[in-house]
Formats: sequence, C-alpha cells, structure tokens
Amino acid sequence: MHCRLLPFCFSPVTEVKAKPGEDVTLPCKSPTDAAITLVRWNRSDLEDYVFFFRDNKLIRSFQNLSFHDRVELKDPEMTNSDSSVVLKNVSVIDTGTYTCWRNGKFVSSVHLSVSEECFRGWLNSQNVEKTEREKLAVTEVKAKPGEDVTLHCNCPTDAAITLVQCKISGLEDNVFYFRDNKLMESLENPQFHGRVELKDPEMKNGDCSVVLKNISVIDTGTYTCLVLTERNEKFVASVHLSVSEGEFVFFLKIVVDDILWDW
Repeated sequence: MHCRLLPFCFSPVTEVKAKPGEDVTLPCKSPTDAAITLVRWNRSDLEDYVFFFRDNKLIRSFQNLSFHDRVELKDPEMTNSDSSVVLKNVSVIDTGTYTCWRNGKFVSSVHLSVSEECFRGWLNSQNVEKTEREKLAVTEVKAKPGEDVTLHCNCPTDAAITLVQCKISGLEDNVFYFRDNKLMESLENPQFHGRVELKDPEMKNGDCSVVLKNISVIDTGTYTCLVLTERNEKFVASVHLSVSEGEFVFFLKIVVDDILWDW
C-alpha cells in the first residue's frame, strides 16, 4: 500500500488546549454530498470509542465508560457535514490525540491538551487542605520507539518521601508503585515490569522523576505521578508522552485496522 492511496497521511493535527472543567469542541468538518450514516471518534491510546453514532443513534455500549454522557454532536443535524463533537467537563486524563471518522473514512485529527491544577497540600484523615496552589501545564515529551525517556516530577520538600505512584490515562493498574523504599511490581501493569525506575534512587532534592525504558507507540498517553511525604505533603505532576514512528506509519495502521473491522 502506498501513501498516494491514503490522502490523509499527512493531514495536519489541530491543537486544542483547555483547563479542567471546561467543555471543548473537537472539530471535524469536511464537505460531502453523501448521507452520513456513521460518525466515530477514537483516541490513540484507547481501544473503546470516544463517540459512536450510527444511523442517527448514539451507541453507548461501544463507548469507553469515561466518556458516557460527556460527548455529543455539536450540531445534531450535522449541517454542512459538521461532525464536530463537544467533550464536556474535561480533565487531565482526557489529554490525547483524537481522530474523527465518517462513513468509515478518516476526516480529521485533534490533539487535546488539558492543563491541570497541581497543588502542594497537607492531608488529614478528613480532607485535603490546599494551602499552596499553582496552575501548571502538562509537560509535553516527544520521543521515538526504542528510546528511554524521563517523566519529570520534582517536589520541593526536605521530608522523606514515602510514596511515588504513577499512572497512565486509560489503565487502571499502576505504571510505577514505590512505597517505603520498595518497588511493588505486583501493583504495576505487566507491560511496565522491568521498564520503569527512579531517575535518582535516593530522590535527592525531591527529584521523584522516573525513567521509562525502551518505549513504543503504545506507551503514548498522559502520565500522572502522585508523591506523598512523611509529613503528609502531597505533590502531583503530569506528563504527556507522544511516541511516534512518523505520521505515515501511524495513519497507515489506522487504515489497515479500519479495513479489517466489519461494520
């Protein structure tokens, strides 16, 4: 298969930025005279759909649970072939690359970046008191397959660190779980076993960054790390990792998958 058969191979990606709690529009506009019988939205790091609309009906059973009741057509009539959707009440874990397909054909790609409200706070058994707060954008890291990358997490504290826990959007299991100076692989997703370690095992100067080794395209996603100290201080950091083999390979894979799927 050659790229000349795939007119969307080098389609530009629309960048959309938002803050937690906002509603955002993911644009998907391309003129067509054909009746629109199917609109589906995917996210690169999820197997289930973000949005699946067929024969004028939303099919919730095909959607990822995290998007239930949060995604709708901007224009229910899809006037002028507008298949844009509104994603409501976004959060950091919604960060990612979304693709729009109409009647089985690729239309557009959108990268959504959601900044998060990180904070340093003190915890007690009843609640979290946010005593110091600042807005921080999600750190963007780009890499190629096979490389090692650092997911940065720096905590301004002189207290002993008791927990470093990292997760990636779309997975329930942990990417990295380090408690009381022990790595607990049993609490990690198997795909990360032996591939994640602290950049500095002693975590000097509050450096809780982790190194993810031998990355691949499926490692793309938003990583969030939680750090706790012996004084019950809490720190949160977020990194969006994009692993790319090149636009041609990425979109070629999508097309092959689309051909194999039976609608």
